[in-house]
Amino acid sequence: MSRFDRLSGRGRIVLSASSQTVGNLVVALIAVGILRITTHQLGPADYGLFALVLTYVNLFSLVADLGIMAMTTRELARADADKRTILGTAMSSRVVLSILAIPIILGTSYLLYSSHGAQFRVAMAVMSLDVLLTTVQATAGTAFAAAV
Repeated sequence: MSRFDRLSGRGRIVLSASSQTVGNLVVALIAVGILRITTHQLGPADYGLFALVLTYVNLFSLVADLGIMAMTTRELARADADKRTILGTAMSSRVVLSILAIPIILGTSYLLYSSHGAQFRVAMAVMSLDVLLTTVQATAGTAFAAAV
């Protein structure tokens, strides 16, 4: 039996909350460093384009969720939950929605921002993949929280 298995319910909650907090702090510190480098390297005009791309793509990450993570968390909390099936269904559903969202992101951005150049189009194509990667990250985070 591992040390983790010997933890009480309260200990598992503390471990889960503290590990997620530390992880979020590390990510936030790295983001501050990247933001400083990005703003200095790109300058005002290109940084504005960068912010537009990030914001636009993040809006569509809502399409890739549609409440699936809330339902997954609720189902995993049940005592008789089949965790493998629930997580598999959640992951596959969100991955399919993410893949379907990518052409929508690209198509609408090209229509709405047709005056922007090739750099904008390439940035949108690259950043639209973030919807898929965020899906995997969110599902893995839910699986970790459920395991703890």
